[in-house]
Amino acid sequence: MAKKNVSPVEEVEHRIRQGIQEVEEGAKRARKEAESALDRARKEVEKNIKQGRKEVEKTSKQIRKVVDDSVKQTLTRLRIPTKDAIHSLHKRLDQLEKRIDSAMGAPAAKKKAAARKPAVKRTVARKTAAKTKASRPKKG
Repeated sequence: MAKKNVSPVEEVEHRIRQGIQEVEEGAKRARKEAESALDRARKEVEKNIKQGRKEVEKTSKQIRKVVDDSVKQTLTRLRIPTKDAIHSLHKRLDQLEKRIDSAMGAPAAKKKAAARKPAVKRTVARKTAAKTKASRPKKG
């Protein structure tokens, strides 16, 4: 209610100030609500991204496993040894060499490569240039 000694102009000014204050408070509330909604949306997006990354990593691991298994099966079918198989064969060969050397009573020394003879440099005889028509004797 208006005060008894207040002029109509003052009453209008008071109501305008009150309206402005209410608008400002409403704007503050709206801004806070918008910021809160934005924060919730940001958190939801981050959560979805994190979940998406986990799913991509999981799928990627599954794909790598399928590809690795397929390659192993193909190598087995083609009878191509794997790196591990070759490594284990090398170990086995080393063990067998040691057993043979110990059975023969010889020390486990590696054989030296036979020395090569130096290459012989061959000379090539030069061919004489073919005679041209001008240098040939004329018949007649």
